[in-house]
Amino acid sequence: MEEEIVDKINSYVKLNVGGTLFYTTIGTLLNGNHMLSAMFNGRMELKTDDQGWVLIDRSGKHFGTILNFLRDGSVPLPETRCLIEELLAEARYYCIEELILLCEETLIKIRSVDESHFKASASIVIFKCPNATKTFLSSIRKPVVKLTMNRYNNVFSYTSNSHDSLLRNIECLEKYALMFGHSVVFVKDVRVKAEQNEICEWGFYFRGYRLKSIDCIAIHYSSDKRLIKVEFPESRIHEEMLFLLSVETRDLTDAELMEIALRKGSGTSRHQSSLPTGSATPSNNDELTTNEPGDLQMALHSASQNPVMIPTSASHGADGFLPMVMPQLTTTNQNTSGVATPSTSQPGGVRNVGAMLAQSL
Repeated sequence: MEEEIVDKINSYVKLNVGGTLFYTTIGTLLNGNHMLSAMFNGRMELKTDDQGWVLIDRSGKHFGTILNFLRDGSVPLPETRCLIEELLAEARYYCIEELILLCEETLIKIRSVDESHFKASASIVIFKCPNATKTFLSSIRKPVVKLTMNRYNNVFSYTSNSHDSLLRNIECLEKYALMFGHSVVFVKDVRVKAEQNEICEWGFYFRGYRLKSIDCIAIHYSSDKRLIKVEFPESRIHEEMLFLLSVETRDLTDAELMEIALRKGSGTSRHQSSLPTGSATPSNNDELTTNEPGDLQMALHSASQNPVMIPTSASHGADGFLPMVMPQLTTTNQNTSGVATPSTSQPGGVRNVGAMLAQSL
């Protein structure tokens, strides 16, 4: 009796799986509690053709891997996620729980790696001290985009849509930081009431030269009073951002940069172009008077008030001009008294600007 059982286990069976032919022992198929073992221990009816091949109506693409798993208890999985998902579907059909678990765990690891690889991140430097801002901008050698913010300037009331426009300017800076954070430094200048007149202004710098500034404020006259109107000059911001990126790739001398700064700044901004020499004439705002060489770390250490690098992250999506949806940002700012204060912002969606950027680039 025992010899008959051993002979049966060691006997070979012919399998036709979706047109692909396999030879294996019945003992291999009986190894474990799954559909194949049920087929060959008498619990399920077998379908055979005229030549004695057992017919299984499934693809034979991964059946060899399944047989190897039944023989050894483990098997190298395919290299791609698509193939692992196909093998997982076959394992579920044959009810092989151990192989199902192995495939699912591997897919979780692959998805985790993919998410971490594509996860976008950026840093924005926040300043509240004018001296720190000047030192930073004069020392940094990379392109810099600075957004100056001052909601405390309330000489006049604001128009009804000014708050939305202000938020759109902020989000535009944050999305630029996600898109160009590897090559451009982004700064948010949020000084206190008495230290600046600008309410919302963009500045574009390279090697200490301010190449362009965009004032987003206009005075709106109504029938009985004057109102402050905050604008979001979307096309102008993108134009100057693209210009700044092009300047970085042109390997210009200081003299050529000075010429560009003077030409670009004349008649288009309230500020005078900052010159990287000690004899430069500053305006009543945060103009640069020096242009000492250095990098980001040098500037951060030399600033009288150390700014805090603010991490931002986003996942893939189709909102705005970046393929991602901005999450809530949590920042820690350092004010002039040295007391750290937390702040949060929840940006909304910047209107569709991806097409314009793609065409311009």
